[in-house]
Amino acid sequence: MQNRLLPLLCLIISSQAYSEDTLPSQSSANDVTGNNNVVTDNSVIVAKDDTQIATPSSETNQKENSTTAETNQNVESTEDTEIAESDSEEITFEPTADAETTVDSEDNNPTDPSTQSTEQVASSDSEDGIDEDLIAELLDEGKGKEKVAKPITGTDKKAVSETLDTTKKDASTESNSVGSSTWLPEIEFGYRSEQGNEDERSLNARLSLSQISGRLRNSGEIKIYLKNEDGEEDEREQTYQLQSDYKISPKFYIYGNFKGIDSKYSSYYHDYTVSTGLGYQITNTETLKVETELGPGYRYQVPNTDEIDDDDPIFPDNVDEPIVRASLTLNWKPLDRTSFNFDGTMVSGSSNTRFDTEISIINDITEDIALKISQSIEHLSRVPNNLEKTDTVLTINILYSPK
Repeated sequence: MQNRLLPLLCLIISSQAYSEDTLPSQSSANDVTGNNNVVTDNSVIVAKDDTQIATPSSETNQKENSTTAETNQNVESTEDTEIAESDSEEITFEPTADAETTVDSEDNNPTDPSTQSTEQVASSDSEDGIDEDLIAELLDEGKGKEKVAKPITGTDKKAVSETLDTTKKDASTESNSVGSSTWLPEIEFGYRSEQGNEDERSLNARLSLSQISGRLRNSGEIKIYLKNEDGEEDEREQTYQLQSDYKISPKFYIYGNFKGIDSKYSSYYHDYTVSTGLGYQITNTETLKVETELGPGYRYQVPNTDEIDDDDPIFPDNVDEPIVRASLTLNWKPLDRTSFNFDGTMVSGSSNTRFDTEISIINDITEDIALKISQSIEHLSRVPNNLEKTDTVLTINILYSPK
């Protein structure tokens, strides 16, 4: 009996060992053949998708680094363009934009186009949840094909076009500010007529023209004053002024100035002043512009000895001397239609020191026509016969300045 049971017991043990050896191999074979169920150590069945492919972390990091590098390059190129544009604008005589305007523009466009495009791409990818281009690229690599560069999507094309448009606008703005030539003409006219017991007419007119072209600024001015009394010419005076400025830095410039006064009936036949020196722009914006100048020069005067009266504040001597000239100009426009101007000049020499100031208020009537009220003050340090050292003239004129 024992001889019979012993072979049967060996057969049962060998069959159990055979079944334990074959079960793991079958489960692994099922995984190889593509079954959708995977048996884990804890006997938990997890569904597996055939189309899901793991993305290598190294390649993902490389794509993120390349995207970040491209974004940084776009930002750096835009910043370099803005810096070059600001430098080119500061070296010209054109007024710069106010700080409030710059802040408003930055608030309206808080981000760079390249940054916006990157955010748009990230948002679109996050909404879909699947990067189809990346999956196709990985599938191609798995099949042994060569790696193909990622094509430019519609969002990237839009970002590139926006960046190109911004660069073109910056280049056109720079060329307009540096290479353009701005002409600013002005015509001023005032007339007074009196009839009755006295027949008197007077006319004062002013013509000025200025040009700004990059670093160079030229200006010219002619003033004419005529007075007729009882049908005869009683007084006539012409004033000429020419000046050229050249910027050598964003704030400093070199100037050359000439001013002449010709008169037939007043104090001097000729009164000429020539000066050159250094100018400084304290501020130069669309609202406020302040400039000051200082330099040596030369003065030449020929008094009108035939017409000198006791009330003329001049000395009957020819003047031929070196001088020092200083000036201050201020233009302030607090409102759209109202502006205030101040122009002061000092000419000092051994014979005399003269201060000329003009304060004016300009109120626009139309786009090209304005009403100008100005007061001119002339002050001399030396006068004969204890006369008044200061003379003032008030004028109300119509100003025509085509835009």
